[in-house]
Amino acid sequence: MIARARDMLTRAEIGREAFVLSDSFLCAGEGFAHFKSGRADAAVSSILKAMDRCRELRDAWDYPVEGRRIHLACNAARVHVEAGKHKESSAVLAQLLNLIDTSDRRFWPFPDLEYLSKPDRLEGDIRRHLMDQVLAVVSRLDAEALSHVAAVFSYPPRGVSNGAAARARCFVKAVRAHTSGDFETFLACCIEFFPPGAQHFPRSFRTLTERLTHLCEVRPDLNG
Repeated sequence: MIARARDMLTRAEIGREAFVLSDSFLCAGEGFAHFKSGRADAAVSSILKAMDRCRELRDAWDYPVEGRRIHLACNAARVHVEAGKHKESSAVLAQLLNLIDTSDRRFWPFPDLEYLSKPDRLEGDIRRHLMDQVLAVVSRLDAEALSHVAAVFSYPPRGVSNGAAARARCFVKAVRAHTSGDFETFLACCIEFFPPGAQHFPRSFRTLTERLTHLCEVRPDLNG
């Protein structure tokens, strides 16, 4: 189906803007198809092409694509994680968390795909949604890679940070502790993370809930 869509797009008599917009979604779809078929390198290549199409949409026609580009970058990292490339993925994920937190362009992990123009601003809800998406991938990392994320995302760069970042750092600390077997720290982080509820961080909330529930089942001595 995707191959047929590629053929139709190639043959379509449309302008450059319409082509780039369509191709940005088609490349992302191709990336997903490659990922589900176990072709990690091809998946990442297609996702990076989708990100570059988004860059052109922003630079040439002023499209608001910053959120989508971060979403795609996170998907590329997830593909690498599933392929066992935890160390490489941890660097990208830590940079994305810092980028979402501060909007500082030095944290964009793909400098060759950077805008020529100024990126659009991320609103609060979108910022929190993207952070939750990145954290969902972070939770799949091994202990060494989690330590790298925790170190790079351990404090507000240049002293500037949004409110959601503190909760995100708490989550990273929690999953790192759980993966390392430091259950006392994990429980302390859960106590800190849970009170605001699942709002804004539903995937992260669910991840910690599942890990806490399992821990209580296998370690009833911790229930007290």
